Amino acid sequence: YTASKYPRKIMVSVVELKDPHQVTLQVDTPMASRTAHQLTAMPNAETFLGYAQMSKEEQRVIKTFLAGLTEEEESDFTWSSRARGVPGPANYGEHELILLDKEGKKSGLLLNPASRSSVVTPRDVVKRGKQAETDGLIKIMTKNNITQIIQDYVQKRYDALPDEKQVEFIERLKQGSFPILLQTLVNDYSPDKSLLDYKEEIMDFYKNQGISIHLRNSGVDEQYRIPTKAIFSTNHPFTNFFRWTNPTREKGAHGQEGLRLVAYAKGFAQQLEDSSPAQKPIHEVADKLKALIEKSPATAHLLNQGGRELFIASYEQLLVQMMGGLAAGSCVSGKDRKAIELLHTDAMKIYYQQNGEFPDFEDSKKDNI
Repeated sequence: YTASKYPRKIMVSVVELKDPHQVTLQVDTPMASRTAHQLTAMPNAETFLGYAQMSKEEQRVIKTFLAGLTEEEESDFTWSSRARGVPGPANYGEHELILLDKEGKKSGLLLNPASRSSVVTPRDVVKRGKQAETDGLIKIMTKNNITQIIQDYVQKRYDALPDEKQVEFIERLKQGSFPILLQTLVNDYSPDKSLLDYKEEIMDFYKNQGISIHLRNSGVDEQYRIPTKAIFSTNHPFTNFFRWTNPTREKGAHGQEGLRLVAYAKGFAQQLEDSSPAQKPIHEVADKLKALIEKSPATAHLLNQGGRELFIASYEQLLVQMMGGLAAGSCVSGKDRKAIELLHTDAMKIYYQQNGEFPDFEDSKKDNI
């Protein structure tokens, strides 16, 4: 309750690199699971989605939380990853790597932040069993979480643009040039399998129908549809047993989805001007991702099989970020496996800045590590 009641702080890690002389800033910004405006609009705790099925502890938190809010509050509130039965993405935030040269100017690949959260399927609601499933509560909450993450990200990028660029941004959305990746890092076996299944069911619907979002501009909401070709959903298990028993395979669903992302990225890069700084690295990462997916998992080093899944996850995130889209990811809590992937991807970006190319999985046991 205390962690939710007071907005989380922006966390920044600063590291000085000696060669070349640069400073890296890793910036982690909390996002609102629910805004104070949304919360104060609720007449009482019972209007929370799924309130009747929450535990007594969760109900007590919600009641106490709402009782302490006032209409004047302007803060946003982030649920803890332990609040997995409360509507809204938990442990929700954005992560960004910023490279500064010796004069304090931004350098390197200027990429949008990545989005991170606890798993979008509410785990504690899943545990409640048939009643929640019968009520459709799990699907509703999963869909709402996914939609909120996409909606928040697109709106934030739109708001940051000058007026003349906003029209161009909207055209990108409508034409399918703004890729959306929902990546999970969970095990494809019980008890996590149901978390993945619900997420994939919602994402399959979006991949068939597209995603409708609302952009607020000067108090007016306009609805736009993100085409199916720009929507991607993958999963990569990191834990020791599951990365061996069900790794990303060329013929598997998530391997095929990764290859679809590769084809999309190649087409995207071909549309860029030859002078674009993003064209070459997009082609490079797309080639590396394709080669790694098509390579049999059995050929990976025995002690580095987890590294293969990690490299695939990082390559996917890099591709989407370099195309200016949304790379959103989660593990169960959003704190460990997702944190490892974010740090690994940051290291790849720094490596690119220092060496002019991205690290390759085949070299990961050597100097690149």
